[in-house]
Amino acid sequence: MKNKALFHLLKKTALNFNFWVLLCFGISFTFVVFNKFMHPVQKHNTIVSDGKGYYAYATGVFIYNDLSFQFNQTIEKEKHPETMWTDYRYKIDKSKVYTKYYAGTAIAYSPFFLGAHAFSKAMGWDSDGYTAIYHGAIIIASLFYMLLTMLFFGKVLDAYAIKYWVKVFVTVGVYFGSNWFYYTTWEASLSHIYSAAFIAMFWYASILFRRESSTKLSLTLGLLLGMITLIRPVNILIVLFLPVLFPSFKSFLFFVKQR
Repeated sequence: MKNKALFHLLKKTALNFNFWVLLCFGISFTFVVFNKFMHPVQKHNTIVSDGKGYYAYATGVFIYNDLSFQFNQTIEKEKHPETMWTDYRYKIDKSKVYTKYYAGTAIAYSPFFLGAHAFSKAMGWDSDGYTAIYHGAIIIASLFYMLLTMLFFGKVLDAYAIKYWVKVFVTVGVYFGSNWFYYTTWEASLSHIYSAAFIAMFWYASILFRRESSTKLSLTLGLLLGMITLIRPVNILIVLFLPVLFPSFKSFLFFVKQR
């Protein structure tokens, strides 16, 4: 009887999509604990490469009040030699300096950055934006957006009536079989995982809007598309795929004209 009860419990668990999402999260979290959080070098090397350009908006606005990013030459370059330093700034002319990157990614993980900053200050730690706790906060942000991507991707597949086990194998297979896992756990400061999350939410909201349009959904779609574009402007090309939601291009044009 116990074996039978255990079998039914395992079967019930396996038939819950959230279990597979949490399993992916658990494996990813375990990976970053041992390979990032507890590693003497890698715990300082999450905000690197292009990620420094995105992340600079957070420190520039909330810590240094400096959107000319001069702290790149002092705090980042000189104070944190353990970090892989990158000069992401771009000179328009002799007096104006900009980051080459866009603000959307920084907006996406700003709640996690602010949480790390508040905790660091409360503990009396060095709160310059580039100590290990800030790198860790960006990984937590990435894991959060990984969860959002999986959950909404699952909802999209449900909307297309994809069979349950196909949905599970596709989601888990793509996560571990592509660079999705890599960008979630290792290159968490880059824009990829944040783009994926907002695109998944946008696509699901588009499906709902097609079924029953409303002002609330219109605003939601606008906000999501705005974030998608702020993260990486080329992402706006996602709108070119909207016709696939309809049986034909003619029905898509009719729907647009009606709105």
